[in-house]
Amino acid sequence: MYSLRLVVTPDGASTLPLRETCTIGRHSLCRIKIVEEFISRWHCALIAMPPDIECDRPYFIIKDGELLGKPSANGTWVNSDRIRLIKLKHQDIITFSQFSAYPRLEFLDNYVSLGAEIGTDSHERVS
Repeated sequence: MYSLRLVVTPDGASTLPLRETCTIGRHSLCRIKIVEEFISRWHCALIAMPPDIECDRPYFIIKDGELLGKPSANGTWVNSDRIRLIKLKHQDIITFSQFSAYPRLEFLDNYVSLGAEIGTDSHERVS
């Protein structure tokens, strides 16, 4: 339902499925390990949330820093805004420093992508 497009250079990218909470950082236990000097050991976490009143399907929020601890040293940026905790939307761009465009992640909501491909609003049901 969701995926992350990891862009490491202007010409190098890979897509990873996203089904559960995911940690990102330099630490060997992070699900997505990115070894760059400016990335913290536990830089951020994408947290899977269950459906609720506002959203009738699971969704993801992103939290800067350790899951239950301190923030990252250089911050987490979504669409050029420094964040602490926000709900992710289709095609949000996640970066790990104010000064570096790479590596970066693009959050993809495949449900929205599918709706766009078949010409429907992402919130309409297709019969």
